Amino acid sequence: MQTDTVARPTGPDISRDSRKAQKKRSKLIRSNRTSASIALVFLCLLVLIAIFAPLVATHDYAKQDYSHILAGPSSSHFLGTDDFGRDVFSRLVYGARLSLGSSVIAVSVGLIIGLPIGLASGYIGRWFDVVAMRVVDTFMAFPSIILAIAVTAILGTGVVTAMIAVGVVLIPSFARLIRGQVLSVRSRLYVDAARTFGGRSWWIIMRHIFPNSVQPVVILAAHLLGVAILIEASLSFLGLGAPPPQPGWGAMLREAARSADGLTVQVIAPGAAIALTLLALNLLGDRIRDMFDPRIGRNQSRRSRRRAAARRAEPTSEQIA
Repeated sequence: MQTDTVARPTGPDISRDSRKAQKKRSKLIRSNRTSASIALVFLCLLVLIAIFAPLVATHDYAKQDYSHILAGPSSSHFLGTDDFGRDVFSRLVYGARLSLGSSVIAVSVGLIIGLPIGLASGYIGRWFDVVAMRVVDTFMAFPSIILAIAVTAILGTGVVTAMIAVGVVLIPSFARLIRGQVLSVRSRLYVDAARTFGGRSWWIIMRHIFPNSVQPVVILAAHLLGVAILIEASLSFLGLGAPPPQPGWGAMLREAARSADGLTVQVIAPGAAIALTLLALNLLGDRIRDMFDPRIGRNQSRRSRRRAAARRAEPTSEQIA
């Protein structure tokens, strides 16, 4: 009876495959670094534009000129005008200030409220953990935009209300992440030692638990900045954000879609601003995650040692002679 045998890879083949996999990972890490550097430069430029918006803008964002309604790009209006004759470029610049500022404040609100909830839920446990997590699960059961619309329906429309609504949407994400980190840290030996020596709960949390749980929070905050911008733009698009004539990227999309015919600059400019900002924040968040990942650091240091050993092993010109 004849049986088929499957050839298994030998030792050199396995090492060759592992080297190829390591090279692919190295290329991917270098690509992520380059993308993150470009994203960081873009975000820094965007922040500077938002801060110095009065100097960058060429016109008053609220000034109406009915003689130049829906005008195309020109030397006086770089991105044309909208249906009220307002300069699109100036409104885009001031919209960056509104969108970035709203997202930063919203993420701060979610962090400030979600942080103590997660810390207390993970450290205290028992009935407080059960009640807090059931409330968090209830909030997370709703889509983010639906929950934000519900909050604005209760509190009313406006810039401050939109910030609060987006912050409320982000609270469950921070609370659940921090709770998970606290659950993994509170069983460490140094935490048990602090309890044994009579440390108070609040001192243990602030001295031992919180510092060892903060890294994932930074990564999540970077990603949620993009989520906050998207939700704020969605609320403005629905008319629940900043009231006219305050510029917002979502409000600009709504006005352009209502009056523009086809894909014009008035539609493309705010849409591209939202898309590029979200892409840059996601790339930067991925890079921050890689920086905090110890496995990537160990692999990079191991490759550096291999390269140094290979350079030392290469014969010099004197040895060859």
